[in-house]
Amino acid sequence: MSFGHAGKRVTWKGVHSSTSPTLHAINHNNELLDSLLTEFAVLFEEPQGLPPMRHIHHRIRLVAGTDAVAVRPYRYAHIQKDELERQCDDMLRRGVIRPST
Repeated sequence: MSFGHAGKRVTWKGVHSSTSPTLHAINHNNELLDSLLTEFAVLFEEPQGLPPMRHIHHRIRLVAGTDAVAVRPYRYAHIQKDELERQCDDMLRRGVIRPST
């Protein structure tokens, strides 16, 4: 990665490790984990809609007379596009998200 700082060109280079990372298998017979997942199962449920209305609302106030920034959409593979559209359609149907205006 290169950038300018104080009138000079700075280049950062990564350090390559001589050892490879070690992966460890996860023990699926963990009784503590199972009991915690059971006790707090409500925290892991899929949302069924938008959160309840609150008396404090978050808003981003724009400067008067300005427009939204026009940014080109990200490019992604066709298979990713299909999956993103499937997930968005699912969340719209369940009411988790709503169309923007």
